[in-house]
Amino acid sequence: MSWYDATAYCNWLSEQSGLSPCYILARESTECDFVASGYRLPTEAEWEYAARGGNRSLGYLYAGGNNPRAVAWYDANSTGYRQQIGQKQPNELGLYDMSGNLREWCWDWYERDYYSVSPTDDPTGPELSREHFADVNKVRRGGSFNSWEFELRPSHRTYVWPDRVGTTNGMRLVRTA
Repeated sequence: MSWYDATAYCNWLSEQSGLSPCYILARESTECDFVASGYRLPTEAEWEYAARGGNRSLGYLYAGGNNPRAVAWYDANSTGYRQQIGQKQPNELGLYDMSGNLREWCWDWYERDYYSVSPTDDPTGPELSREHFADVNKVRRGGSFNSWEFELRPSHRTYVWPDRVGTTNGMRLVRTA
C-alpha cells in the first residue's frame, strides 16, 4: 500500500465507524486534523514513543526486547515473506511487530535534520520535505521482513515517495479521541 492508500483507508474506516475523518486528501497538500475523532497514521514521534514502550519503557534496543529474533521478523528469520502478526514478543505496551515484519507509514514528511529543530511537545513533522532533489518523501518506521538487524531499532528512519506501493509497506492506526 502507498501512503496515499493508507490515508484514504483511515478516512474510509473513520466514516464506516461513525467518526470524523482526520484527513483532507489532496496528494502532497493533504492536511491532518489531529483533534478529529477518526483514525489516522501516527506521527513519527508518536510511533517512536509507542515502539519504545511509552511510559513503561525498559530501554530495550528493539521494540519489546534486546534479542531481535524474539521480537521481530526480519531478514535472518522471515524466509523472505511477511508473517502473521502477534507471533513474537510484544513490547511493554503490549504492541506487536513494532520492530520488523512491515515498515509502517507515519504522517510526517521526511526531513533529515528535523529532530534538531522540532518542537519538544507533540511534534507533527515538517510541512513538506525538499530533500533529495526536491522529491517529497514520507517516513516509514520499524523495519520489515527483509530488513537488516540495525533497521529494527525504534530510532531507525526510512523514507520513500508517498505513492510508492510495496510489499514491505504497512500501517498502524491511531485515534486521538
